[in-house]
Amino acid sequence: ENLTDFSVFPVPAKEFVIISFDAKRSENLSFEIFSSDGQLLKSVALGKISAGAQKYTLDVSKFSSGIYFVNFKSEKHVVTKKISVIK
Repeated sequence: ENLTDFSVFPVPAKEFVIISFDAKRSENLSFEIFSSDGQLLKSVALGKISAGAQKYTLDVSKFSSGIYFVNFKSEKHVVTKKISVIK
């Protein structure tokens, strides 16, 4: 296991979401945002991240109201969380 405590908040979101995670060791991390119909909306390569707690703020103000999925990828794992955006 490389990744712990991956969370996305606030839910529901209006203008932004914070992606919070804790890497157990230094590794390459990235995430992708998908619409509920599977369309890739955004891909972010965070690169090599040091071990420890990290946060990334994502602007969702231009997203339509609805359900989205965040796939968070470490070198060995993919974790998916559902978020909702309201206007």
